[in-house]
Amino acid sequence: MVEVSLREYCDEVKGLIESGSYDKAVAICQHILRYYPKYVEAYRLLGEAYLEKGDYSEAEDSFRRVLSADPEDFTARIGLSIIYDERGSLEEAIWQMERAFELLPGNAEVRSELRRLYKRYDGVERPKIGLTTGALGRFYARGELLQEAIEELGKLLEKKPELIDVQLALAEALWRSEQRLEAAEVCSDILEKLPNCLKANLILGEIWINRGYREEGEAHLMVAQALDPENEIAQELFGPSSPLPLRTVKIPRFDFEEADIEEVEEVAREPAWLRELLPESKELVEEVRTIEECESRLAIRPDDHEARLALAQAYKREGNLEEAIEHYEKLVQASALLDKVIEDLKDEENHLALRLLGDAYLKAGRLEEALEAYRKALKKV
Repeated sequence: MVEVSLREYCDEVKGLIESGSYDKAVAICQHILRYYPKYVEAYRLLGEAYLEKGDYSEAEDSFRRVLSADPEDFTARIGLSIIYDERGSLEEAIWQMERAFELLPGNAEVRSELRRLYKRYDGVERPKIGLTTGALGRFYARGELLQEAIEELGKLLEKKPELIDVQLALAEALWRSEQRLEAAEVCSDILEKLPNCLKANLILGEIWINRGYREEGEAHLMVAQALDPENEIAQELFGPSSPLPLRTVKIPRFDFEEADIEEVEEVAREPAWLRELLPESKELVEEVRTIEECESRLAIRPDDHEARLALAQAYKREGNLEEAIEHYEKLVQASALLDKVIEDLKDEENHLALRLLGDAYLKAGRLEEALEAYRKALKKV
């Protein structure tokens, strides 16, 4: 049986995508995932192949799985921006492209695309796009101006604590500046939301091992190695001192003539670990979802309104109305899913819920019902 290394196979897939052989690229990626079902690079390439094929649903699913392991992935951000733009979801397309811009602010194509999206959104031509706080923080980090990077990234997180990609950049800057305790705290916070975050597991694993907690550290490193079996990211991060040295991992070459492609697709699309890594891309509001699943999705995409509604509903089911109201309020502020918010709150007797119900009615243009809800809220007070 002919074997090939994961790196060689991924390079081969890239060539297939460039030459337009998308079906073959998809089949090889799925074949790789049969052996290493958490391999992030395979999902990244799978997303690219589906995107080029025009299969946006599968591409979105693949890219979201990539971001659950690597929130700083440039390709996934660009891919999702393209998908949302094609669907007419302009705000979401801009949000993803802004994240890509912060990752590589010097990329001329990203700047041009962001200017195009902004013009479509508000009709204003922007001849120049300046560095954002996030882009500046990453710029400092790349230049080894670590304290400056920490300050800029910290300022951004004070305003937008939900940006998990910025949290990850901050964790790395803290770790590189020898502020290991602070880095460990940020990594732990990230892993509560995204337990399979590759870089957070690597940094926390290295910190625990060096502090004498070998068992805990190795557990994190094993999670990282499952996501990156040949330890390439560990090598980039740690260099020669990496606790996970580079290695070559080989698997059997895919036989297009003999293999049952349908069987490969079925196995690759539903590995059990996916439920732990990221919820599926179906509308969350159609199914009962756990708080952890919803928070994981919001960690990647804070303005995912369906995920926020599902999270509010999950808190409401648990009887935690205070937390539920907090998330319903964000939906009302965004004028998102108002009918569903109203449906969820219309039978509540809590004065805060009634006041928010009034706000939702008002946003929906239902003035008489808004006034009635406000009157009920005042009576409850």
